[in-house]
Amino acid sequence: MKTNELSTCFFTNDVDACREFYQRYFSAKALFDCGWYVNLCIGGDGPAIQFMQPQGDMPTFSGAGVMLNFKVDDVDAEHARLMEAGLQTALPSKKINLGGIEGFP
Repeated sequence: MKTNELSTCFFTNDVDACREFYQRYFSAKALFDCGWYVNLCIGGDGPAIQFMQPQGDMPTFSGAGVMLNFKVDDVDAEHARLMEAGLQTALPSKKINLGGIEGFP
């Protein structure tokens, strides 16, 4: 199988809050937005993430068991920027080596 792109879609009852969060903190741009479904491009031209209002009896995402990894040029600067903006980390901040890439879990 040749995959050209892979993205994640979260089922949520608050698509608006998700859209606003990624636009505010990650410069996301909406590639498609019909209100109940939004396809966001991180940084304007980066990877995509989607949020969808559940339809029918679809379950909603509980928030457990998922970690999104952002590969950036300066992880220290990005971490500082997000902390200064008032965000909190789910895990304590510590540098780890991810196969030659340093990051924060």
